[in-house]
Amino acid sequence: MRNKKKTQESENIVLLPETEEVLSPQKAKKIELVVVFHLEVPEAKAQAILEAAGFPYKEGAAGRGKIYFYSTGPTFIVTFDTKKQQKELEKTHKKTPEIYEMWERDKSKRKD
Repeated sequence: MRNKKKTQESENIVLLPETEEVLSPQKAKKIELVVVFHLEVPEAKAQAILEAAGFPYKEGAAGRGKIYFYSTGPTFIVTFDTKKQQKELEKTHKKTPEIYEMWERDKSKRKD
């Protein structure tokens, strides 16, 4: 009888295939990155750069004060599904002179 119980329990175990990081869109927490461009970069050019990267984005504010706002250009919030996608954009950041800086959005500290 003991062996039958183990067999029945083992039949209920379902092994899932390995996933990258995201199991379902409903439960997945999106990763957001704030991208700030230099002051002299026009908004249309900044949008073209982000569209070429291929990730969804929206306009945003840096949330670092008035002096920072007036000394930098357009600010956008880029959304990723995985950390791997975030790393891809961060690599291109080093090669893109129009981008001033990037950081991961944290709503708990301050509104970005």
